[in-house]
Amino acid sequence: MDYANPANIMIIDDDEINNFIVEKLIKKVCKITKITTCTDTTNAIDLLLSINKESGRLPEFIFLELFSPSMNGWDFLAEYSRLNLDKIIESRIIILTCSIFQRDIDLALNHTYVIDYITKPVTTERLKSLFAKSCSALL
Repeated sequence: MDYANPANIMIIDDDEINNFIVEKLIKKVCKITKITTCTDTTNAIDLLLSINKESGRLPEFIFLELFSPSMNGWDFLAEYSRLNLDKIIESRIIILTCSIFQRDIDLALNHTYVIDYITKPVTTERLKSLFAKSCSALL
């Protein structure tokens, strides 16, 4: 990760209020961030394709809701893998969802790109812990 540039974070959730809250919490926790929010997983895939084509610099963190009306989080993960956008696993995907089912947790954490599973609501303490494990230079 290039710490001279802002950390690039994407939040994908169909609920704009959740996106707003998570964005505000991340900005409280991280010193240097650039945050993009998407309310549609299909649009998020298109945006990632565009980013990859233009700069090749994918977001370091992608916060993903599993349950969305168009393409759900599982479909997003499958498409993300199928497109092979992230050949060197540059992005770290964090599932941020309301599901407390162990089956969802296990499936998500067994995915190549997923590094963590957070049940909503997220807290600043949880974000600090996540970023401290992944990249202390952001804090």
